[in-house]
Formats: sequence, structure tokens, C-alpha cells
Amino acid sequence: MKEQIQSIVSQLYDSFRRKDIVREELIRYNRELTRASGLAIQNFVSNNPEKAKEYLENALSYLTKIRNIIEQYREFEGWGGISSGIEEYCEAKILEAIIKEKNIPTPEELGVAEELYILGMADVPGELKRILLIKLMDDDLEYSRHLVELIRTFYTSLVGIDFSKGQISSLRKKIDRVRYVMEQAERDLATSYVSIKLRKAIEKQD
Repeated sequence: MKEQIQSIVSQLYDSFRRKDIVREELIRYNRELTRASGLAIQNFVSNNPEKAKEYLENALSYLTKIRNIIEQYREFEGWGGISSGIEEYCEAKILEAIIKEKNIPTPEELGVAEELYILGMADVPGELKRILLIKLMDDDLEYSRHLVELIRTFYTSLVGIDFSKGQISSLRKKIDRVRYVMEQAERDLATSYVSIKLRKAIEKQD
């Protein structure tokens, strides 16, 4: 009996130690996935699509490493320690599709959980707002209207979701943020439209 107890505890210790190593690997990969995805987003916003593509490829390599680990250790599936990177990656891929005017990839196509996908999607309007400001400074009202309409579509689509708070706890807060972004975007577009019309009227008088 004594030997059996010692053997079981020893096996459990080895298992826990192995899982600790795996957990640390996942944390490191998640950190790199978040970083690469974030840099891809920054480059999409600043109109550097080729550089953004490089970062996305790098991000995918870390996402693949995370998937491979989870294939072996299913207990880490859905673990919060890897959620931030996957959310950021989804945001980057959706933003890429919008900028390149392609179909937005689905959760199945990205191979990610639906809950993390929609959280990433809810962050996209914030990046569209940043692009909007750049376009407004360039007096590109046509594309600016397109961006505002997209932001509005994200909000009206997300706000209609009926879900329990326990299922996606942070989504409601993100939807409220999207509404704020939408209202700001609409106000910025209206202000720029009036400003441009006024400037053109003054130029005609001169």
C-alpha cells in the first residue's frame, strides 16, 4: 500500500510538472500571437498591406503551435490564457478581408472557437474608425461613408445577439464600445462633410 501511494503521487507530480511546462509554452505562444496580430492590424491601418501580411503569416505559425499543443492536451481547450491572441488574430483577419474587399472568413475557416471569433469581430470597428480619420484628413468622403456604414452594420448586427452573460461575459461591454465608436464616426463624417463644403464655398468666392 505504501509503495502504491508513493507511485500514484509520483505519477501525478510528473503529470502536473508536464502540464506546467505546456502551460508556459501556451502563454509564450499566445503572447507572440497577440503581438504579431497586433502589428498586422497596425500595418493595415497605416496602409502597409505587405508588411501586415508578413505579420499575419507569423501569427498563423504561433496559432498552429497552439493548436498542435491542444490536440495533445485537450484540458487546455477553451483556456483563458490563450484567448487574447486568438481574438486579436480574428480581428486582424476580418480587417484584412475588409481592406482587401474579400469575403470575411468564418470561425470555421479560421479554425477558432465562435466565442473568441465574435469577441475579435467586436474590436474591428475601432480599427475602422482609425482608418476613417485618415481618410477624412485626405478628404476621401466616399470611402469614409463606406467605413461608417460598415461600423454601423457591425453594431446593428452585434447588438441583436441574444446570449447569456455567462456564455460570452465581455461581449456586452464590447458592443457598448462599438456603439460609442459608431456615434463618433458618424459625428466625424458629418463634421468633415460640412467643413469640406464650407471650404469649397470659400474657394469659389476667392
